[in-house]
Amino acid sequence: MRTFYLRIRPDRISLLRFLLEGYEGLAVLSTVDVRQGLVKLIVPTGRYAELWELLAAICEDLGQDELESSC
Repeated sequence: MRTFYLRIRPDRISLLRFLLEGYEGLAVLSTVDVRQGLVKLIVPTGRYAELWELLAAICEDLGQDELESSC
């Protein structure tokens, strides 16, 4: 498992949660700080690349020009 943090627009947290639910087992999302839009994602190692492909495809919808993360 890999864990990382992602900052998105606070009003887009529920959208990301909804999208991840459609990809069974892709990642578990926990909100760390709703005001800052900081979320924690726990991802199975074998699906890490798949998750980043999804995030890259929807980053504009999440309110980001580029994804900000820290492992």
